[in-house]
Amino acid sequence: MDQASCETLFRDFDVRESINVLHHVVTDARGRKQRDETEGKDIWKVDLEPRAAVRARTVPVLEAEVERLKETATNEENQASFEQLKANVRRQQEADAESAELLKNFDEIYSRWRKLPHDEISLWALRSTDSIPPAQIL
Repeated sequence: MDQASCETLFRDFDVRESINVLHHVVTDARGRKQRDETEGKDIWKVDLEPRAAVRARTVPVLEAEVERLKETATNEENQASFEQLKANVRRQQEADAESAELLKNFDEIYSRWRKLPHDEISLWALRSTDSIPPAQIL
């Protein structure tokens, strides 16, 4: 393996950053060991399986993420409900405006109706029916 291949691998796998992280973890672990901090669910122990150590750190993070996503879903549901409510309010306002227009028209028609000479219309209707022979009424 030549120098260029090694550098490509180092760059592709971000080896420098990974080594820095490993160095930080080892340094942190040595510091905790010197301070005699050997208790805790995520502290390395000889009999601790690596998978269990990883779970000890990742499960709480994943549980917190699940809660955050539930809240987000709830917020999205609330947003959808709010949008539906706004649409319903808009339709109600449109229906109210249409109803008001119809009532206004009805009031105008009723006002004109009241101004008509009803006595004369009734008299005309009676005269008209009296002048029509009975056979033509039905």
